[in-house]
Amino acid sequence: MLPEPTHINFRLYVVTDRQQTAGRALEEVVVAAARGGAGAIQLREKDLSARDLYALGARVQAAISPYGVPLLINDRLDVALALDAAGVHLAVASYGGGAPRARHWEAPGGLHP
Repeated sequence: MLPEPTHINFRLYVVTDRQQTAGRALEEVVVAAARGGAGAIQLREKDLSARDLYALGARVQAAISPYGVPLLINDRLDVALALDAAGVHLAVASYGGGAPRARHWEAPGGLHP
């Protein structure tokens, strides 16, 4: 039996951009968002390699996990799986639009809007 799914509160859904943090560490910014009621954090750092995205994702996940805020990874199913993230956000351009089943992935017992 799968665990009960986590429901996201989409009233405050945070999408990261570490270039817009006014010099603060991204971990500091996402913790502030989590404390402020964020329903989920989407790690969207398109310029990073898989290795760097994984490292940043691990730090972000560790920072927000005490607040129970789920982490989603943008466009990188491999990184999401490696981090055991709550899910992945895939745009149509990410998979070519030819595989509707690939459009939505969630961890077992993961997110349901």
